[in-house]
Amino acid sequence: VCSGGNSGHEANSDIDCNGDCFGEAVIDECGECGGDGIPDGECDCDGNIVDCLGECGGSAIVDACGECDGPGAIYECGCFDIPDGECDCDGSIVDECGECGGDGIPDGECDCDGNIVDCLGECGGSAIVDACGVCEGTETDPDNCSVSYSEQIQPIFNANCVGCHSYSGNAYDQVWLGSYSDLFNTNQWSNDNIVVPYSSEESFLIEKLYPNPSVGGQMPFYSDPLDQATIDLITLWIDQGAIGDDEDGGESCPPGYILDCSGTCQSDSLLGDGNCDNGEEGEADFNCAQFTFDNQDCPLGQLYFDPEGVDQENNRLGVYMDCAYPITNYTFSISGLTDIDLSGGMVDDPSFMLDPGVNDNTINWVSITNPLPANYGLLFYIEFDEILSDVCFSSSLITTSAGLEYEAELGDCILLDSLSNDDILMPSDFNLGQAYPNPFNPVVNIPFSLSKLAQVKIDIYDINGNRVDKVVNQIYSAGVYNLSWEAKGLSSGTYLIIAEFGGVAQQQKIVLMK
Repeated sequence: VCSGGNSGHEANSDIDCNGDCFGEAVIDECGECGGDGIPDGECDCDGNIVDCLGECGGSAIVDACGECDGPGAIYECGCFDIPDGECDCDGSIVDECGECGGDGIPDGECDCDGNIVDCLGECGGSAIVDACGVCEGTETDPDNCSVSYSEQIQPIFNANCVGCHSYSGNAYDQVWLGSYSDLFNTNQWSNDNIVVPYSSEESFLIEKLYPNPSVGGQMPFYSDPLDQATIDLITLWIDQGAIGDDEDGGESCPPGYILDCSGTCQSDSLLGDGNCDNGEEGEADFNCAQFTFDNQDCPLGQLYFDPEGVDQENNRLGVYMDCAYPITNYTFSISGLTDIDLSGGMVDDPSFMLDPGVNDNTINWVSITNPLPANYGLLFYIEFDEILSDVCFSSSLITTSAGLEYEAELGDCILLDSLSNDDILMPSDFNLGQAYPNPFNPVVNIPFSLSKLAQVKIDIYDINGNRVDKVVNQIYSAGVYNLSWEAKGLSSGTYLIIAEFGGVAQQQKIVLMK
């Protein structure tokens, strides 16, 4: 028992676990006198760890930035409640959406509330790109879009590119962008695909406007990329054909291209390539007078029968002619009809003075006063006595007021099977019809008719009387027929069709013209 004294403690107090009278040391939960309950770095007798904040069993640890209970310990230097406004040990800033090093625009949006960036770059703005790719434009129909090079494209180059891409700039050995002609000076630039009309995807210029192009760096160099609306405008200009213009509104195409009949730039290699490019399937259109119908790859004009067909009640058939130029003379033949005459159309028009002449189903006309106007339409009606076979046009030669000569595109034949049998002549004997076309290359049609069952023999002879081919030698019943013969392996020249029936021979000249 401790005795009293000057200690200020009461007498008879217990001695503590260290043997001190009036001491305060006690035995902790781990059995240590005066201990703190943390044996050997542990915080209790059950082995709970003391964290870096000194809490027994706490979870706070030192993060990768060396800060106790710092966010790096939990989020690997990630993304919110970051001391000092930093999100990792390198000083990247947490954006307003809690993204470490982010730009505040999650998933194409401009803020954490989902506001969209408009085409002017304004967060939550209402400006949109119209059908022509113009920010805040008003056009709704893409067919009405037309980008002006001088007013819309060249100013972009002037503001962002010409400082380097010009004769006096740092990029003088690359493409110059000071004018339309500079841009397409393909003989000087090593890359011919800087601008590929109608294909922005193949145009190297567009690739260079985005980061990480296949060659070199993004343009403009040492600067932020152009905004998307501006890139879209250049893209639209290329996809429309990369057409140039001048102050007077005149349009021009890149070298190697030419404005076609519809005003779009097309490769000039298409002219005269043997294909008729008439724009009917969305391709180039050179089928107009300006290009003499694709350098005569397309027919300059057409001859065709009345779409309503033969008027068998009145034995009359309309003939139509269309040509892009006025016509000064023409000649063509029609087979399958007998005793033809002409009426109506130009025949009844006194301005032509001279009526077309008819000779063995061949019709000729030569202008004396006025040419036949372009796209004349109904040329005349053919009046006839009887129908022998399919009614067809054969050889034609048209001469225009511009001095061009051409063979017309011939309309379809009127097939005998499509006509009423009551109005068709049943021949009283054998008749060899007019072969067509004549001249031909290499196939000619040989019509004939007969009145009864009989043997028919038709052969081809050269001008010297030598038989060169046998067309047919067989029995036919009464009716009207049309055979085809192909001049295989024969040279150009005049040949004879010899047809025999009932001991009587008929002949006709044909001309093979290769």
